Amino acid sequence: MHGIVHCAACKQPGGLSLPLTQGALAALRHILYCPDKKLYSFTLERPALRQLDHAAEALTAAQLERSFRTLDYYKSIFPTEVSTYE
Repeated sequence: MHGIVHCAACKQPGGLSLPLTQGALAALRHILYCPDKKLYSFTLERPALRQLDHAAEALTAAQLERSFRTLDYYKSIFPTEVSTYE
């Protein structure tokens, strides 16, 4: 299953599981369900924003089954911390 949001108790073995804080989860729900004009009208603390970033990138990579050279180049210029997931 790709792209499923679930609580920790509902996690199934195997696959990638990305933990989200309450703030990151609220932002994800906002992004998915808000009107287009309000898409970027939220703020997050840096740790929650980082979690949301990693979750969105992992979901995109899983759904599209490819990488992007431009994104790889950007990451090489502006490296971020490496995340570990369960």
